[in-house]
This record gives sequence, structure tokens and C-alpha cells, in this order.
Amino acid sequence: MLKKYMTIMAISLIAFSSCQDQISIPGGDGETQAPGNEEIIYPIEKTFYSVDGFSKTLLNSTQVLWETGDKINLFWSEGGGGSTSAVAAPFNSNANAEFRTRVAEDAETFYAVHPYSDEASLSDGKVTVKVPTVQDGTFSSACIAAAKADADHHLAFKHMVSFVEFSIDKCGTLTFSCGPNIAGNVTATFGEDGKLSSCTQTGSSDVITIEIPCSGTYYIALLPEVEMDYLSFTLTNGSTTEYILSTKPKTMTRGKLIGLGNITDRFSSKRPLGATTENFEIFDYIF
Repeated sequence: MLKKYMTIMAISLIAFSSCQDQISIPGGDGETQAPGNEEIIYPIEKTFYSVDGFSKTLLNSTQVLWETGDKINLFWSEGGGGSTSAVAAPFNSNANAEFRTRVAEDAETFYAVHPYSDEASLSDGKVTVKVPTVQDGTFSSACIAAAKADADHHLAFKHMVSFVEFSIDKCGTLTFSCGPNIAGNVTATFGEDGKLSSCTQTGSSDVITIEIPCSGTYYIALLPEVEMDYLSFTLTNGSTTEYILSTKPKTMTRGKLIGLGNITDRFSSKRPLGATTENFEIFDYIF
């Protein structure tokens, strides 16, 4: 016998914070509300914070905005568990987003993941997602975060990963590495207050690959706790291969972004160690 369903509406404000605070994330895939179904509102309030002393904020703006079609996973644990997706319907100049979807009648405890992933899962009140080995370089895809809805169906997303940001004026296939186990599964645990309290990780890859189609700024998502022993970029375009190797170590933590600036002029046709640079300029952002 089919279970009855009710509509969930999620309203979100975009925001970023330190790795311990609320952040704003783009998300969503909604369905229209069926007549007579109960409507539930999820306001997701997020404020964007940049590190003191930096005039440049993430994405070269003061705010990350929602876009129509941004998609999230929505899970619940009751009745054996279930999941669906929800699509953002932005409003308030895209600073807010409304999500509508349908859930089982007995669903009461909700968890969300951004961005939507077929590989995301919920088990024993913990959310697991994968930091992929092949990424598209966009901030929206790299911005992997999770939230547990409160009693009023508010979603306060927090980052599950750390980030590398760089600009480049070349194209080709870019291979990035910085040490062991930088991609793999990450699992979020939520505290008694419902907020994401910690993440555990299981690394399975030392390399991440991105296709660089044109000049621009790109983002790489890493597992949340990474010891950067070095920074290595290999760019291949046809028969041409160029390299960057920096031996300047760095420790990454959840919600931390390292900005490398424009790396174009750092490339060398010489294989490492010939391309080694000790003074790679690194900027830190916390959000």
C-alpha cells in the first residue's frame, strides 16, 4: 500500500562561516505540491564571512547566491528511511532559496546534502558523501556540505571538506596531488543540538583530475583533514605536458580554503624537481 506524502518547502539564506558556523550553499530539484498536502517550510539561513584582512571574498563577490536548479539530497530516517531531492527556487535577489519536495507521511527527522549526489547516503543518523577523484572545478560542485533540519525545518549547512582555489590561463587536463588520501568518503556526525559536530574520512586516492576548458578560476574539494606535504600540478594538452611542484607544506582543516592565485606562470616543461618552487604564494580563507 502506498504511503501518503506531504510537501516539504525549504527556504534558505546563503551564507558562509568559519568551519564551526553556518555557511551558505547553493542547492536543488523540487516537485510541485500536491493539492491538499501539508506544506512545511525549511528556512536555511546563511551568512558569508571572509577572513579579516582580505578584500577578496570567495567567488570574487561578497555573497554566494542560489541559482534556479541548484539541487540537494534530502533524507529521513523514519519508516526504514527514505530520500528524495529538492531544487532551489531563489528569491530575495537570489539571497534566499525555497525548496519543495515530497516526503513520506511518517518522515520527521531530515538531513540534507549539497550538492546532490547519487552516492550520498544516511545511516544511523550520519551522512556520508564522496569527495570524487574527477571534479569539474566549479565552486558549487566543490562546496560539499550537510545539515540536519531542526524542529522548524531549518537547514544550517556546514562544510564537510577543505578547498584549493587557483586561477589559470591555460587549458587541458589538470592532475592535482598534495599528499596521500586527498579524496574518498567523508562522514558527518551531528551533535545533540542538531549541528554538524565532526567529520571522519576514509581516503582512497592521492590524485584529483580536472578538465580545464578555458581560462578562469577553479576549485578543488579535498577531504577535510589533509596534510599537504607538497603541491603538484600536471597539465596535459595534446602532446604538451607542463608541471608545477611546490614543497611548501600546509595543513588543511574542514572549511578551510587555500588560495593559490594565478598559477599560469608557475608551469615548467621540466619534470619535477626541476619545476620546484619554495615560495608559492598561498592565501588562506576560512568560511
